[in-house]
Amino acid sequence: MVLSLYSAVNQDAMVIALSAFGIGLISFLTGDEGKSPSKKLPAVSAALILVAMARPPYLLLTAAVLSLVKNKSIRFIACAAVMALTAIASIIWVIYLKKSVWIPFFVPGMHVSIGEQISFIVHNPLQFIKVILNTIIHQGNIYLHQGIGDIGWLDTPMPDWYFCLTLYMAVIAAVADIFSGTTPSYRNKIESIGIPLAVCASVVLTFLAILTTQYLNYTPVGADEVIGVQGRYMIPLAIFLAVAVPHVSIPNRVRDVVGATIPLALFAWAIVTASVLSWTIIDRYYLETASRPPDFHIHIAASSDFASVPRKVGGHIDNVTVQDNHIAITGWALRSGSGNSELVLVTRYQLQDLEARKMSRIDVVNVLKDQKLQWSGFHVTGTIAPEEGNLTADDFCLVSKDPEYGDTLVDGSGAACRGDMASPR
Repeated sequence: MVLSLYSAVNQDAMVIALSAFGIGLISFLTGDEGKSPSKKLPAVSAALILVAMARPPYLLLTAAVLSLVKNKSIRFIACAAVMALTAIASIIWVIYLKKSVWIPFFVPGMHVSIGEQISFIVHNPLQFIKVILNTIIHQGNIYLHQGIGDIGWLDTPMPDWYFCLTLYMAVIAAVADIFSGTTPSYRNKIESIGIPLAVCASVVLTFLAILTTQYLNYTPVGADEVIGVQGRYMIPLAIFLAVAVPHVSIPNRVRDVVGATIPLALFAWAIVTASVLSWTIIDRYYLETASRPPDFHIHIAASSDFASVPRKVGGHIDNVTVQDNHIAITGWALRSGSGNSELVLVTRYQLQDLEARKMSRIDVVNVLKDQKLQWSGFHVTGTIAPEEGNLTADDFCLVSKDPEYGDTLVDGSGAACRGDMASPR
């Protein structure tokens, strides 16, 4: 995923790099008794400030600087000062962006309001807790997959065995760090436990802050789950957990063995990653092997076909975006891997250059327990003739035709499906 982000113009690539730089510097300084960690506090703080400016919820990760301050009397003061400076920088940056290059978020047919969402949370705190739990239960596995290796438009997953291998290597690396690392001598026993716990707490709170932010900014008011969160947002959190790893003293001979074998295992994993990633990209964009279903066929039905719209509902329209006469529709439909699947866009409007691209929907597979729906996601794009006026979510309906699942109306289609849509203006 990190390599995928670096191949695009995406701020998350630099956020991940800065997170790794900051935590790597902390680990190096706290593991070497000959260094003075506090002197490097400005460099680490600068990295954390830039990370939080990119995504304000990362502000809470500044608790990691607790590891650098030897002087107990000023440790929490220094952490609070860094957090305050980070908050000020983030606020100034957000205000600047909002006044200069901010693009308001609006999806027709999806009611998003920060004020109303805050009111909903305040008046329904238990319901909001349920929303967070639902999101973690239903989408936690998705975040894990996306953070490791769902590349492209999150429609090109690495092989299943690679996800398992990566998780095993992460556990091995953590165990190796536990038995080969050293605890700074300036920490007493309580601090050796308390500081890692504080960092763990900051990571958990940051995760909840990310979910809350997306619930306010991107999710319809009162929705049962948070939408819009992607696995790449969690990569910096995993990096910061390195500071929270406790260290256990073991015999030097065992430590030498661990220190010699683990780097070789990680190097081998890096070679496997480069090879599998290269093959996945070639297979996705150049070979299009039979293991991947073809894109949807799509066509426009005449307005008289409204009456023939099926009553059976399946799938869901997640987003509809209309900008400068261009329309984009994303969601998923009941669609197997058959090449005979098609989407029918029923509307009175004249649309041109229609395309429908398949997308991987691991979330649908996880919820419905149906592996055939892995490529059920779609991304439909088209152009609206200027004389047609503005198309909204109520002005069309989307029908999926599949030889296995049959004809289904994609949930989220508008008034057109009921036949009560007014004539276009």
